[in-house]
Amino acid sequence: MLVGRTGSADTVAVSGSGTPAGADIQFTPAQPRSDTVIRFTARTDGLRYSTPCYAAAGHGGVPRLSVDATRREVMVQFELPIPLLCAQVLVSGLRGSFGPLAPGTWTLVVQDYSRATFNVSAATTNAPPSLALRALASGREIEVCWTSAPGTFVLESRPTPGATAWAAATNAVLTNASGCVVTIPLKGETVFFRLKRSD
Repeated sequence: MLVGRTGSADTVAVSGSGTPAGADIQFTPAQPRSDTVIRFTARTDGLRYSTPCYAAAGHGGVPRLSVDATRREVMVQFELPIPLLCAQVLVSGLRGSFGPLAPGTWTLVVQDYSRATFNVSAATTNAPPSLALRALASGREIEVCWTSAPGTFVLESRPTPGATAWAAATNAVLTNASGCVVTIPLKGETVFFRLKRSD
């Protein structure tokens, strides 16, 4: 196996399983995110070689992978030297991996053999929402606010921290650009709040 490396997840090698069915280049996952390593298989010249050394001689060197973040290109080039000793392994294409990459449209270019454009979507965050209390100027109400987060959350309250059960707040929930807000009238008693995921 001949491997070129530019980063922790950036590898490429000639491979017997490197000829994808259908497209010249195939990606896994098919819809990558900015927090995933992307794997690929690619066709080269359509020939089968009995060893990686013969493949290197046929391509002009061993495969090297590089990432150009400015141009949003992942490139595979074949570079010298050509190895002299290789195992008897049938090779017919490339396999490799790279990433994670920034969100956007990228192109994988395999020298003069093939190219494919793919999209990387932004990773979703699974961080829980943060809860905050804010006193209003009137002094008779507070706002309970929480940040946006994936999922559905319900505001619950109870008068003591221990024994009593939590009850869902019945006040209207307003949404804005940063999350959700519930206005609660002050009644001169202690109240504890929490968010409970409901989906």
